[in-house]
Amino acid sequence: MKWQEPADTITARDWLAQFTRDERILGIFQSLTAAMQTINLHEQPAGSFVRFLKWSSQARGFGHPPGGFLALMESLAGVIKAKGGDVWTGCAARKILVDRWTARGIVVAQGREEIAVEANVVVSDAGPGPTVDLAGRENFDKSYLVQLQESVRPIPLVWISISSDRPLMEGAGPFFVTGAPRVNALYSPTAICPEVAPPGKHLVQSGGAPPSSSAPFNAREEIALNLQDLKEILPGLDRHGEVLLAQTFSGGWPACRTWPGYEMPVMTPVENLYNVGDGVCPPGMSGSAGSAQSARLVVADIKKRFPRGS
Repeated sequence: MKWQEPADTITARDWLAQFTRDERILGIFQSLTAAMQTINLHEQPAGSFVRFLKWSSQARGFGHPPGGFLALMESLAGVIKAKGGDVWTGCAARKILVDRWTARGIVVAQGREEIAVEANVVVSDAGPGPTVDLAGRENFDKSYLVQLQESVRPIPLVWISISSDRPLMEGAGPFFVTGAPRVNALYSPTAICPEVAPPGKHLVQSGGAPPSSSAPFNAREEIALNLQDLKEILPGLDRHGEVLLAQTFSGGWPACRTWPGYEMPVMTPVENLYNVGDGVCPPGMSGSAGSAQSARLVVADIKKRFPRGS
């Protein structure tokens, strides 16, 4: 933690196995990485794993936003509008305009109409692969396309939300689960934000990772195995619980757009075209926190390259 990090040429599990072969201890690290980085211990590079431990040791903690995540987005939209900008929802991006290897704007669909929006800078949260498709592969150099093909590895996930008439677990979590074939973490947002559920109701959410993030993903089978785990982990589930939603993420709509340690850079070969999001997280970070930090890096670079009044 204070000196040389292990290389990324060995997996985190193989690296930890030189210190212990106790499956109970390795199971703790498996649930930690699967829950917090949505990747299995035997798939994550060792160096990336240690960088995650370093970052998480300085993190402020875990929480749930009052009013849900929509409240965060509405707050963000409010700031943008207050600064003279605008927010369009339900408008699909059709194309990133590129001229002489420089981003010039985008084309979006607003209802039945397609609108070209000129811009000095384009920031994409579509993921590195879809961004290339929107801008045209012919505008990217070969090294970037090879890196994209070899690095980006979408992560599958099962996420289940359960309503109950009494608490099924104590506290808000996250609680890391060891020894279960699929479920690795449990959360109860209503323990700290009761307003996200109707009066007298409680919410529990679980995350589960398949044994391989690269193997074909069978959604029905994975949901069934996650529910089987939950019946053993939450004894009152059958009597007091109801499955509200069983979500699966994979392929073009993954839990995260690439494995930790396989991120792409925020800059693209197309000048003034940036990527943000979980496909370009800084080393050691992942998920929402990593996505936010990637955006901070992009904003800092834009402000440096385009000073006010330029």
